[in-house]
Amino acid sequence: MRGLISIAIRGSWKNLKRILFHSERVTSMEMRYRILSGQVTLPKTVNDPMCIGCGACARICPTKAITMIDLPEPIHLTEKYTKKQRPELDLEKCCFCFRCHDTCPIFKRYNRPSAIHPREVGDYYEDVSKLLGGG
Repeated sequence: MRGLISIAIRGSWKNLKRILFHSERVTSMEMRYRILSGQVTLPKTVNDPMCIGCGACARICPTKAITMIDLPEPIHLTEKYTKKQRPELDLEKCCFCFRCHDTCPIFKRYNRPSAIHPREVGDYYEDVSKLLGGG
């Protein structure tokens, strides 16, 4: 019993030290300030110029974290295909299974970096019209 009380007191003191004296910080004060002031931005998860707007990513998502948003003006990619929507990824719902990435036809069929990626999509660019055979 005495050992149990000793453990409880030591644990309480350790947590009290963390709260009152900010000991054992994991995040620097500068980073905390940047987060709280909104200076930290999330990485880009959708590469709009590379997306063809097919919606495969939204259909395959098990948590429904991807919704297709209508574009203000349709983009004609080829003579027969027009992009009318773009995906929007909600990272709070995302389970990071990468099904969206693996299903993207830009990745799967054309062997290029996927237009959607839950971590970060990067800045890859290629003319999608030419890739689809329209230009």
